[in-house]
Amino acid sequence: MTTARTVFDGSVAADTRRYLKGLSRLGPRGQLAASLFRAQKASTRAKFYHGGIKTGYGRKTFRDLAYDHKQDAINAVCELLQELSGRLVLTWGWGEDKGQSINRWVLYVELPTGQVSFHSPQRGAGPDYLRGWDGANLSCERISQWCDSIVEARDLLKGDP
Repeated sequence: MTTARTVFDGSVAADTRRYLKGLSRLGPRGQLAASLFRAQKASTRAKFYHGGIKTGYGRKTFRDLAYDHKQDAINAVCELLQELSGRLVLTWGWGEDKGQSINRWVLYVELPTGQVSFHSPQRGAGPDYLRGWDGANLSCERISQWCDSIVEARDLLKGDP
């Protein structure tokens, strides 16, 4: 079985697309897991990008483009969570990190594997998050574990080893 972390750490876009397409087909949990995976991958990649490309009248860095992609993914997560409200019971919402000057809004999602969070320059759609940050920088690991658990559950139902 291909693990989420293997795909996440890889740099083959076709593998990532194939994995996320398969995950998205596994129902609402799979769709949300794929959206969280996208947001986390964009966030992680943005921290390592340097350089830029010409876009229109200005210059946008690869890092800027990755953060734009992250924001699109965060927006998709919020939209999906609102759409799945009632069908998928997860605690989630927005909190403010007053220690940040630019990306002070934080989207929190509590998965069965633990809390994950994403900083954002603007607050997105959704409820307030009434709990605080759990103090762990484990979003990547927790998202990957949740993706794997969804795939494993599907494999068990099909009778695959």
